[in-house]
Amino acid sequence: MDANLRFWRTEGQIKQAFLLSLALPFVFMNRYTLQSPLTQLVVKKLLPAPLLGLMSAFTVVVVRSPEFENGIEVMDRNGKVVGVSQKAGEKCGEIKRADLEPEIVSSTEETELFYNRGI
Repeated sequence: MDANLRFWRTEGQIKQAFLLSLALPFVFMNRYTLQSPLTQLVVKKLLPAPLLGLMSAFTVVVVRSPEFENGIEVMDRNGKVVGVSQKAGEKCGEIKRADLEPEIVSSTEETELFYNRGI
């Protein structure tokens, strides 16, 4: 699949997830005439965030599943596909703990310095 086409397909799926997670609760509220203040609070404030998270996770699974099964396309500098790497497809989401710990430590130190400035 062309990389440009894949980008637009992915972008479209992300937009759909965002719009569905925000619009779907309002559609149900209007269709079933749920107008109580508690229902409006839940639909307008509490429900969109978890729905957006679930739809985003579903989008990632749908978009990335072919890479896990078929591998990742390896391209040269000009953007031409040279081949497909099955091992890269298996390891694309893998993060080693040794690589992650220094990032966590540095961000924690920066946060402490930011909050304790001027004391």
